[in-house]
Amino acid sequence: MDRDTDVFWGALCGTIVGFIVAKVYEAWAILFSRYGVHSGFYFNGPVSTPLWVRASQNPLLVTVVVVILYGTLGVLFVLYLHRRQP
Repeated sequence: MDRDTDVFWGALCGTIVGFIVAKVYEAWAILFSRYGVHSGFYFNGPVSTPLWVRASQNPLLVTVVVVILYGTLGVLFVLYLHRRQP
């Protein structure tokens, strides 16, 4: 296949997987904020706000960041595979 076509498919697959991952995490964050145990250890986001709080308050921001991250990883992975071809 053509390199540009492969890069397109890598970006498309990465964005689809990123969208699914973001939505699953946001659903978990909303459920955890309503019904979860709020004591104990959890990862903190910027300015000492828990990451699940930020995800439940700003779902669009989390979705955009995760989709861009996964889309970029998909493109980089395809470029890496094309570079390794003999």
